[in-house]
Amino acid sequence: MMLLWTFCLLGAAEAAYTRADLDLLRAAERALESSAADLSHHRGYLAYLDSHPEIAEAEDAYTELMKLSSFRRAVEPFQEALLRDAEAREAFDKYCLALAEREDVRRAVEDVHRCELAERRPPAGFPAAMAYLRAHPDEAIRFLENPSRPVPTPAPLATTLGFFETRPALRAELLDPFLELSRDARARTHVYPWWAMIEARGNATAQAYDRLMRYLVARPSRFWLWHGRNIALASDAHARHWIDHWHQRVRRNPDLARRYWPYLRQAREQGPVQREAAVRWNEAFGEAGPWPPESNPPTLPPLAAPETPPLNWPRLEDYVPKNAAGPNGRPKMPAFDFPKFPEMPKLPALPPMPEPKRPKRSPGASDNPAKSDD
Repeated sequence: MMLLWTFCLLGAAEAAYTRADLDLLRAAERALESSAADLSHHRGYLAYLDSHPEIAEAEDAYTELMKLSSFRRAVEPFQEALLRDAEAREAFDKYCLALAEREDVRRAVEDVHRCELAERRPPAGFPAAMAYLRAHPDEAIRFLENPSRPVPTPAPLATTLGFFETRPALRAELLDPFLELSRDARARTHVYPWWAMIEARGNATAQAYDRLMRYLVARPSRFWLWHGRNIALASDAHARHWIDHWHQRVRRNPDLARRYWPYLRQAREQGPVQREAAVRWNEAFGEAGPWPPESNPPTLPPLAAPETPPLNWPRLEDYVPKNAAGPNGRPKMPAFDFPKFPEMPKLPALPPMPEPKRPKRSPGASDNPAKSDD
C-alpha cells in the first residue's frame, strides 16, 4: 500500500512541475541524500520551522531573498565573518535581543534607519556620516541640534555638513529617536555597543557589514525583511547559530549552493516532490530527531573563494625571434620576405583606331567672313 502511495505521489509531482523545475528539485534531493549530516540538518531545520511558526514566517521571507544571487553575495560575507568573530557575534545577538524584547527601543532604532532609507539621493558621504552618528550617539545629539556645534567637525560629518545644515526636518526626525535611546539603559548596554563596534573596527566583520548595509540601504524592502528576521531569531539565539551553521554547510556544498533555496521554498509549501521525499526519508531514517542539537555548532573551515581559470597570457618570448643577438645584445629581427607573385601575362597590342571620316562641306559665310554682306 505504501508503495502504491509513493507512485501516486510521483505521478502528481511529474504533473505539477515543469521538467526544468523537476530536474532542479531532484538534483537538490540527491545532493542532500549524498551526506547523512546534511540530510539530518535539513530535516531537523524543517521540523524546527514547523514547530515555531513565528520564526518560520521570517525564515520564509528570508528564503525568498536568498534566492536572489545579488542578496547572497551581499549577506553571506557578513554571516561568514560573524560566525568567526565571537565578540561581534555576542554584540549582535544582544543588539537583536534588545530590539525583540523592548518595543520602544526597536521603534527608536527603526526610526533612525527609516530616516536613512528615505533619502533617495543622499550625498556620497551620507552612509559614513550615519554610521558615525550611530557610533557616537551623544555627539550625534549635539550635532543634530546644531551642526556647527562640534568643533572641530569630525571628518565623517564634515563632508556632509552643508547637507545637514540645509535639512532641518531631517535633523529633527533623527534627533527624536536619538534622545529616546539616550534615556534608556537597555539601549546603552545593548544597542550602543554594537553600533560603536561595527563603526570603530576595521576588521572583516565591519567591512562585510558596511558592504551589506550599502546594499540594503539602496533596497529598503530587502532591508526590512533582513531586519525582521534578525529580530524574530533573537528570541532563540542558540537556534539562530545552528541555522546559520546549516546555511554555512549549504554554501560549502557546490551541489546545494545554487539549488537549495528554491528547493527549500518548495519544501516549506509541501509540494508533491517534497511529500514524496518525506515519505521516503521517514521509511529509511525514521522521524527527524530533535533540532537544533544542545551543543554549540562547530566552526567550519573558511569558505574558499570561487576558483577562476588562469589566464594564459601570451609570453613575450613567443614573439621574439630566437636567433643570434645583434648589436647591444638585442636579437636580430628577421627580414620580412614578401611573397613573390607570378607575373601578369602581357595582353596583345590593340590595332590603332582608324580616324573617323568627316564629310566635306562647301564654304559658307560663317567660314569666310570676307564674304559677309557687311
